[in-house]
Amino acid sequence: LSRGNSEELDKLYRDWRGRDPIVQPMLEDRGLAPAPTTSVPAKPSDSTATPPTAPPSPVTPPVKK
Repeated sequence: LSRGNSEELDKLYRDWRGRDPIVQPMLEDRGLAPAPTTSVPAKPSDSTATPPTAPPSPVTPPVKK
């Protein structure tokens, strides 16, 4: 069942899987490498634009007694 150290381990793995090992998913799962991200181009900032403001809060007029 096992070939032990009869051949190089990398050759045994390639013969078994048909490809070289990929360690990136394991590193990402363990938090040792950043996950790949799709880059989205940032919108150019408009220095003349004013930042959005919150709508004015409703003010209740004082009640006269």
